[in-house]
Amino acid sequence: MKKINILFLSSWLLAACADPCMDLAKQICACEPTIVKQQSCDLRVEAQAEYREPTKEQMEQCEVIKENCTCEKLAAGDMAACGLAR
Repeated sequence: MKKINILFLSSWLLAACADPCMDLAKQICACEPTIVKQQSCDLRVEAQAEYREPTKEQMEQCEVIKENCTCEKLAAGDMAACGLAR
């Protein structure tokens, strides 16, 4: 599996708790290959989320992306499936 770098996430993925953008970011972190990397990713997401509030439009985008984002797609290099394409 390709290493997933949370820094590539758009700022709209890094949102406040209990919203689709935070859920998506955590879902992406869960694709990291080890528990240590998953926890490290989660901590980075949570730290960055304190500084961003998603708009309603961004939350709607995250909700749509979240349903299509899988670890398998990330492993295959389909970064766009998880909103990570530049």
